Amino acid sequence: MEQRQCVLLVGDLEWCKKSLVQLLLGFDPTKVICFSGQELSSLQTLPQKQAKTKLGHEFDAVVFDALVSICPDSLGISIGTIKAGGLLILCMPILIVDDLWMKRFRKVIYDYVIETEGFYKVEQGDTFPLLSIPEQVVNDLKNSERGDQLKAVEAIYKVACGHRRRPLVLSADRGRGKSAALGIAAARLLQDGKRNILVTAPSLATAATVFKHAALVLPEATVSQGLICLLGAEIRFIAPDALIKSTAVVDLLLVDEAAAIPAIMLEKMLEQYSRIVFSTTLHGYEGTGQGFSVRFKQLLDQKAPDWRAYHLDKPIRWLEDDQLEAMSFDALLLNAEPVLKKLVFTATIDKCVVEKLDRQYLIENDPLLRELFGLMVLAHYRTRPSDLKMLLEHDGMSIYAVRYQGHIVGSAWVVNEGGLSADVAEGVYQGERRLPGNLLPQSLISHAGLKSAGTLRYRRLVRIVVHPALQRRRLGTALIARVFGDCAEDNIDLLGASFGAEIGLIEYWHQADFRAVRLGSQPDVVSGCHSMMMMKASSKKGAEVLVKLCSRFQVQWPILLSTQFKGLDTFLVLKISSLEGMKAELIPDWDWQDVNSFVHSLRTYESCQVSLIKFAGLILDNTDMLAGLSSRQQKLLVLLLIQQYPLKSVVQMLSYTGKKELLVALKEAISLLISLSGYDVFYSSR
Repeated sequence: MEQRQCVLLVGDLEWCKKSLVQLLLGFDPTKVICFSGQELSSLQTLPQKQAKTKLGHEFDAVVFDALVSICPDSLGISIGTIKAGGLLILCMPILIVDDLWMKRFRKVIYDYVIETEGFYKVEQGDTFPLLSIPEQVVNDLKNSERGDQLKAVEAIYKVACGHRRRPLVLSADRGRGKSAALGIAAARLLQDGKRNILVTAPSLATAATVFKHAALVLPEATVSQGLICLLGAEIRFIAPDALIKSTAVVDLLLVDEAAAIPAIMLEKMLEQYSRIVFSTTLHGYEGTGQGFSVRFKQLLDQKAPDWRAYHLDKPIRWLEDDQLEAMSFDALLLNAEPVLKKLVFTATIDKCVVEKLDRQYLIENDPLLRELFGLMVLAHYRTRPSDLKMLLEHDGMSIYAVRYQGHIVGSAWVVNEGGLSADVAEGVYQGERRLPGNLLPQSLISHAGLKSAGTLRYRRLVRIVVHPALQRRRLGTALIARVFGDCAEDNIDLLGASFGAEIGLIEYWHQADFRAVRLGSQPDVVSGCHSMMMMKASSKKGAEVLVKLCSRFQVQWPILLSTQFKGLDTFLVLKISSLEGMKAELIPDWDWQDVNSFVHSLRTYESCQVSLIKFAGLILDNTDMLAGLSSRQQKLLVLLLIQQYPLKSVVQMLSYTGKKELLVALKEAISLLISLSGYDVFYSSR
């Protein structure tokens, strides 16, 4: 195989158009693609944002139009589609754009031009380099299996044929044949008698390589989009949300690009299926697998302690020391990692410095930028190259860091929002306009219905992270305190955060004196969780608005639980309900009589249902009282009386034998609550 090549075309649009014709002479136009939003060439052309549709494809040459703007994620994807000996042509403007991301990007790629054979910078008027055209290799089965990919196929095979509940985590960088290994193994399992293999991924397009290589092994099979059939056996694609609702019995489940699937879904897959392979890209463009690996391995240790891992190291699509891959890693910080644990393990908050970092300082100190970005990559598994661009370019973005002996061991990214005019706020309230980059005021005006929230100034904690080796040492608390302290000085009214609603995160922000103001009605596509919004006032105006927002949320919460949040997890319901202010009124005499007679007499559930629902509302915020119940009893109260599922549904959900057993269990649970606390806790007349 040959090294891949790179040409930087620096000039205006018309010159770049003419240059492309010259540079691509001899290349097969069907094996060349252009990513551009303008008419740059007669080649197959897609907008940059659609580059992800070409994941798993291979091209002899890629033209990437950076004359107007660059989407870093798309650039990374496009480089990953170029085969060995292939060519990247990057069209760039003559005028140097004076933003920090582009300044750093130019420096990195220009350094590669100076130091690397096969990298060329051609300015308008220069002569063109002599380029080689990549060898044409037949894409057959023999060429699709190389190196440690064979061992990966064997490891996958063992999951399907060996002991149950021993999942495999298959990891690799791009171009190592990871998805191909999934397809080859799946096909061979069908040949050996397995009947039903499911493949899931963020999208069918993502899994295309799996099916492509399975089809190579099974030339006699019937192949259609997302489905391969052979004598009644099949390899079939299923979307992640459909998968966790399915009751199908399968021989093997293959999860491709697992890091891009919400963690909550992966956990359900792990609980539901006993033979699974999770495949993830370590340094990816749609989200890194590094942070995923850290957290998911903790889950595997709990749920399936006999799990195994296999890492593919050697590339298949290009040379092992490929310089185009190295350039993309450096320019996009795909391989950024936090400081080594051994260098900072002794850090304590009294030995650290919390400071606000200047972005110009960061790009002049690349090792520090790598520590900063690498730490965020590890903590947030959907961190992408575009986040680096946002970090360096966004005018309202500020970076805070905790440093120990010069190293970054904690970081908070914050952005300013709000300060809207009354007219703009009215437009948002009426649903006539949206405000990109203003998540907090947009949500509070349009969803919470508070127009006055628009004129306030907000500071949103976009991301916050502490080095995994140093957590629970109050470094995060110090970061938040520093950010909050600057809010008053900068005339900010409210400090807020929006995050996937998980019990641990809610507890964390609540302990930092943030109050809940809203829960998103739909699960977030990234985390799979509903988005929880919590805030802390840093001005008198902010405090007044915060009281209104909290009051509205508290009043609406019981009704929302039986409507929008009917499917919310029981223990998440209890956690949010236990927050300060989520308190119901004591029940009056007639309701108490209904509850008492249901427990101790022969009154029917239907005749006492309203009073029982009111009673359940009282115990939601009493965590001490609920601790006396089993988890099944807690689920029973929440599902039946709070979320108000029909009796028949709760019988099925909690595996009761029937309505009679459920009602006996309900009486026992309520009787236990009363005995643990006494009547006075519930009854307003006493």
